[in-house]
Amino acid sequence: MPPGELVSKLVSKARQRGADREARLDDLSRPTYRVGPGQNDAPPAGLARLIGPIDPAWVEPHRAGIEALAERVLGHEFDLLGSGWTPVVNTHGLQVTEANRSEAERIAGLLPAGYAPIDWHMDFKSGHRWDPRVWYRDQPQVVGQGIDVKVPWELSRMQHLPLLAWRYALAGAGEDAQRWRDAFRAQVIDFIAHNPPRFGVNWNCAMDVGIRVAGWLLSFDLFRAVGAGFDDAFLRVFERSVREHADHLAANLEWDERIRGNHYLADVAGLLLASAYLPADATTDRCLHYSARELIAETLRQFHPDGSNFEASTSYHRLSAETVVYALAVLQGVTPARRDALEGDRWHPFRPGKPSPVLALRATSDGHTTVVPADVVDRVARMARFTEDLLDRHGRDPQIGDNDNGRFFKLMPATMPDGRHGLREDPRNHRHLINAVDGFFREPKAASQAPALFALESIVVHALLGGVTFPRPDLPPFTDHVAYPGMGVYAYRHGRLTTIVRCGEVGQHGHGGHTHDDQLSFVLYADGEPVFIDPGTGCYTADVGLRNKMRHYAQHNTVTIDDSIRRYAELEQDGLFRMRDRAEATLLACSTAGLVGRHRLFGKPIRREFRCWADELEVVDQPQSLVGRRAVLHLAPGVTVVPDGEAMLLRAGDVSLRLSLTHNMPIEVERGAYSHGYGETLVEVPRLTYRLSDATECVCRITIKEPDA
Repeated sequence: MPPGELVSKLVSKARQRGADREARLDDLSRPTYRVGPGQNDAPPAGLARLIGPIDPAWVEPHRAGIEALAERVLGHEFDLLGSGWTPVVNTHGLQVTEANRSEAERIAGLLPAGYAPIDWHMDFKSGHRWDPRVWYRDQPQVVGQGIDVKVPWELSRMQHLPLLAWRYALAGAGEDAQRWRDAFRAQVIDFIAHNPPRFGVNWNCAMDVGIRVAGWLLSFDLFRAVGAGFDDAFLRVFERSVREHADHLAANLEWDERIRGNHYLADVAGLLLASAYLPADATTDRCLHYSARELIAETLRQFHPDGSNFEASTSYHRLSAETVVYALAVLQGVTPARRDALEGDRWHPFRPGKPSPVLALRATSDGHTTVVPADVVDRVARMARFTEDLLDRHGRDPQIGDNDNGRFFKLMPATMPDGRHGLREDPRNHRHLINAVDGFFREPKAASQAPALFALESIVVHALLGGVTFPRPDLPPFTDHVAYPGMGVYAYRHGRLTTIVRCGEVGQHGHGGHTHDDQLSFVLYADGEPVFIDPGTGCYTADVGLRNKMRHYAQHNTVTIDDSIRRYAELEQDGLFRMRDRAEATLLACSTAGLVGRHRLFGKPIRREFRCWADELEVVDQPQSLVGRRAVLHLAPGVTVVPDGEAMLLRAGDVSLRLSLTHNMPIEVERGAYSHGYGETLVEVPRLTYRLSDATECVCRITIKEPDA
């Protein structure tokens, strides 16, 4: 960092510490709820209705999954970040500051008799609990080995709430339906009573505040869309908390002139939804105007023109794209009613720096108006296309870069069987993003005509858009190959094989917060079934050693060196959420038949070529300075390995493949580790390794093996 910038940051931090001291003392001495005279008797102001009526027939095809998961939610059981289904109960009572006690007790008094509160402050995997009476900026994020702040954060996003709305819709009219509405009401009141504004770990990260309030509002609107109503006492508390969330976001935006990404995007989206649903006034209009301009500016900044995300991670692409899609849909839904708040150049900044571009109202092809620019609509279509091009036959992404299971809004979780507990969410299934984007470009038919043809995400997004259907960009189909140079991802379909190669940026404009040592690594599917995979992420702060192990080059399908200790030291020096671009990956050639790339991670150039023939892949390494170094290939869970002379036979699902090396070099089978999602116990998988010889080139040939006649 240049000396002048360093001094400026130190001065800024000193000022912030002084401001924090004053704010902390102020918050400890008075209620942080927005209390006021007569507020408990005034009628609710009324939150906007942006989702029109939804026919329960749309929900019926998803009944089995909804019923199974909603019962867990009703019993306060949660499966988050690899925890397995766990009951989470608060045994500590109402722990709040004295200044907040009276109001917190009044709110808790709205809970039904016999309700068991949830412990929102605990990492229920480790048992560690953050003190809810500690001011939010004093809450430690990194506590110790095995303790993960993401667990209470994830729980407090409350992304299980839409399941209760869908279960209400399936129950129909009657007493049974009301229990699902009452469960939503109780859990929201529970959170508000036990989490006064600016106290506890769940106000520490503004991103989680934004995701939470957005999810609350969309879930609440879903309940109304399927016919539910709520009492005034709840509505007064709920609406006030939405304002408190908006106030917190406006005061704690995670903006940085150089390094900002999905956190700031979620902050802005949460502020947009809060201000869009709250009644129009000077404050909400200002927030709506600001957040709408920032959302559009950040979409164009954080997503490359090809639709890929600048975080260099397929999972963070999913999170950020989902954030953009739902926020834009809400923005479009409020355009006619709040047009005056969106037009003009009345910049009321919540951050320093230059203003984001002014919004311009334009006509759509179907006679509506919008403030969403055409290039943003094009970017949205390409976001979904990027994801669609990379999924395997199970709908799972290749897990390039970090995966923290992050979502903006879980409208209908994808599920997978769990031998012990029936069903659980599949954190790597990304089809819901494609479904949500589809709502921008296709109007669903009547539910009675084709209920199974449209996913719930498409239905809700289209409903939020207020009847607008944007023209879908004419994107060429993925036939033989597709390139995403923005993120540095290249995919090939060659016969029954699909090869995905990584060669490009480290992400975040060189900061590399969510990238891995995966340059010139690849993923391979056979008939859509994963064969060679990226082993995943593991976790972040709960186990620093595992964090660095899973992003290290030895955990990827590329060339390694035996001196791996040096690289671990470099990763520790960079920090948990930074990776300097030491590799300088370069794409040398790209065609329908394959690509050639180079990187310099080990100080000397490493060149690798991928030759994609029908039903065959050749991975070619040029030895030169690489003689004696190892190449590593990680196999997917369930793939079996059987020696076949000097080669190896691989069985993935119903497909058999043969892997062989030039000059009959020996192949070793070792134990590898795979993480299906953040925080999950690592699964042992086989991995193949071989030494590069001094031949002209070392060729690893992978071929579909037809059944013997």
